[in-house]
Amino acid sequence: MRLAVALFAGAWLVLAASAYGDGSNDAERLSGLMIGSYQTSPDDPDNDFVDTRVSMVPLGPGYWVYYQLNTGADRVVYRQRVLQFTDKPDGGVLQTTWSLKEPERIVVQPSASSMSQDLSMEDLVPALEDGCDQHWRYDEEVEGGPWVGLVDPDTCKIFSESRQDKIAIKAEARLSAETLYQTEKGFDATGAQLFGGPDGEFIILYRQN
Repeated sequence: MRLAVALFAGAWLVLAASAYGDGSNDAERLSGLMIGSYQTSPDDPDNDFVDTRVSMVPLGPGYWVYYQLNTGADRVVYRQRVLQFTDKPDGGVLQTTWSLKEPERIVVQPSASSMSQDLSMEDLVPALEDGCDQHWRYDEEVEGGPWVGLVDPDTCKIFSESRQDKIAIKAEARLSAETLYQTEKGFDATGAQLFGGPDGEFIILYRQN
């Protein structure tokens, strides 16, 4: 399966210390901590990624982040998304994911902290099926946390073009001031795993800025 310590260390420490997950402005805290560039370790040759997340002007409720994944020695753009973070009434944070209609016109460098291009909702389409939003919670006991984001395979069903059938998606991300953990798995209608690693296995990206 394929899928980066802060330049302003004081600022990151403040963000980390304030991210209490108390249900008050959690979306602001989570999205603020997420801003930065992350990279896989050179010791992990099977996974060569740079993950860049920059702030952008909000296009609706909550806090908005542009996300770009580059891969390989040539740092080819592999994935581009817009992430919207809103506080959930019952606590935690809802992440809604959008795709770009014209992704080729939006490219940022890993050193960037914000977007230079303007976007509007007319530039976006929903990236995922209903039920595939990511739900974040604050948990200091989790390795790689304290922020943990889950996509539930019981509600996230997508149509696989390659298999011509619906598959269930289970995804998890964990975010701290130093690292970003990522994993994703797919399952068929019988519950058999189609792709992804075993439980507890993550791709780990290390913060670069």
